[in-house]
Parts: sequence; C-alpha cells; structure tokens
Amino acid sequence: IENVSIYMIGAHLLSNPNDPEACAKREAQAQVLQTNIEKYIAEGHEVVVLGDFNDYDGVYKDINSNEPNSKVIETLEGKAGDSTNYTLYSVAAKIFQEDRYTEWYDEDPDCVVEKSEYSMIDHILVSKELYLRIEYVEYYHKYREGCNTYQSDHYPILVTFRF
Repeated sequence: IENVSIYMIGAHLLSNPNDPEACAKREAQAQVLQTNIEKYIAEGHEVVVLGDFNDYDGVYKDINSNEPNSKVIETLEGKAGDSTNYTLYSVAAKIFQEDRYTEWYDEDPDCVVEKSEYSMIDHILVSKELYLRIEYVEYYHKYREGCNTYQSDHYPILVTFRF
C-alpha cells in the first residue's frame, strides 16, 4: 500500500460484561464509534479499532467459550447497528482458541490464577486491507498474573502487518 492513511480508534467501553444495564450502555458507546468508523472508511482510510471492549466475541470464542451479552463486537465490525456499510475483521481469527484470553479476573478472590478466570474482552478490529496484511498476531502471556504483581490484569495484543 502506498500513501496509506490509517485511523486508529482506542476505546475502553463500560465494564461488567454480564450486567444488562452496562451492556445497553456499551452498545450505545459502540454505536457512536460506528458512526466514526463508517465515516473514515467512506473517506478511503484504513481503520484499526482496539481496546478493552468489556465484552466477548460471539464468533471467535475465548479460552472459556464465553458468550457475548450485547452486540458491541457486531456493531463495531459493521454487522449490526445503524451503519452496516463496512466490515472490520477481528485479529482473534488468527489465534487458536486456547490462546484467546486477554484478561484475568480473580472471580473467587483467592489470588490463585485458574484457567476458568481468563477471558477475551480486549480486541483489535481492522479493515480488510490491513487484515490481509497481517503477518503475525500474539496474545502476549509471558508474564505471570496474581494478586502480588505490578502489571495490568490485561495482556497485550501484538500484531505485525506486512507492507
């Protein structure tokens, strides 16, 4: 791609994936973002939407097969909502399900990291031209989680594009 223009949209949507009221508010946030995504794509830009969406992907299930409780991902991808004139693609498609977790939540506050406490609520969605140029994706799990650690309870997502 020569002279490519890429718009990056970072989002941290409301928390609590299983709360119905929070889900409705997250869907409203996604709808606002969707309006901008559609505008940028219509203007000929490539788009990356990334961040903590605080919801699960209904297509690319995480390590524990969590189900979404809203249409946040579908809306941001252009499959639902008011503006469905574009399509974004999840980089999660490039990761095996057993590696699809971006967050640890100590549900039973015992400070013991258990597989059942992992989920994928952080996402990167990209426009088609960028998706076709993905060379490498990694959900970086190389540090240990626990109550006595200093890093985030979220894991980074690494993506390399070939240009």
